[in-house]
Amino acid sequence: MDGRTALTRFANSIIHQNVADEILTVRLRVALGGRLASSTTTRLDPAGLAKLVDATLEAAAARPVDPGWPGLTPPRANDEDSSTTAPPHPVA
Repeated sequence: MDGRTALTRFANSIIHQNVADEILTVRLRVALGGRLASSTTTRLDPAGLAKLVDATLEAAAARPVDPGWPGLTPPRANDEDSSTTAPPHPVA
């Protein structure tokens, strides 16, 4: 995920200040034996991502099992023909 913010200030009908910021966010969702949790962080360094994983696993372990959760979708077979086919118009 990403978020962008921008601010432009005018003084005497001219741009006086222009500021733009971009914030990248990582979201992690965990399903641990029917216990579900999700967390987000804007810290993308290894320590920040490790903390995200630890916090999300800890949150999932603390939650009760959701008896109505159907579980993850099982993996499907890969269609070799479609996996090697190029798109008709390459994306620029």
